[in-house]
Amino acid sequence: MASLNSCKKNERIYFDTTHTALNIWFGTTTGTVLTQTTYNFAYQNDMDSVMFNARLSGEVADYDRPFTLEAVEGDISKVGYVLGNYKIPAGQYIVQFPIYFKKPANFNEFKDKEGSIVFKMKANNEFVEGAEDLNKVTVILKNAVGKPDNWDAEVTSLYRALTYYFGTYSDVKYGFVINVTGMSNFRIYYSTSLPEGTPDNVITSSKAQYMNRQCRAALAKYNETNTVPLKDEFGNIVEFPNR
Repeated sequence: MASLNSCKKNERIYFDTTHTALNIWFGTTTGTVLTQTTYNFAYQNDMDSVMFNARLSGEVADYDRPFTLEAVEGDISKVGYVLGNYKIPAGQYIVQFPIYFKKPANFNEFKDKEGSIVFKMKANNEFVEGAEDLNKVTVILKNAVGKPDNWDAEVTSLYRALTYYFGTYSDVKYGFVINVTGMSNFRIYYSTSLPEGTPDNVITSSKAQYMNRQCRAALAKYNETNTVPLKDEFGNIVEFPNR
């Protein structure tokens, strides 16, 4: 009897996953951990998303384990957002998930002043909250064309700042880049290939080089067909570096 009880106790401890922690963050699944990101409504129509990562701090399970996020701080009433039916699939320990933001017609919030919203992982029967700095994420909310946070500098050497490919920032130049390339709010991975689990808004250095050539060609065409070359809001002639 003593031997049988000992066996049952060990089995319960081995398969007990109720105290597994779940860490969440923005960035990549490996290498880059960010507690906040920016969502700019000016660059989106209807609905788009930001991606976050969720990783177990403990044993994987042989069944799917659901979890939820909840908005706990910030401009919750000013923005429409959609949270998914999140789950960590059986046998996996790290997965990427979306948080969707809706943009109604004539949406005018955050044009003059940025906002924010904080999402927190909600403890349940499967997971406890993750580490203190990794149990919630913050989305900075904007609604105007403006200088991206990663134009002059990046948070890690794995990425290259936008200035390398596009030069000195101005609103006119950034608007030109968006119109020519169709891309905004992007980051440049300092390699010709992307690692698995990279967010959708990350491009390779080869893609950035191609976009640089696109912008230089479009600018040359603009200047050839207009009597005055393209100037920015400061009166300076718009130029792109040769990359």
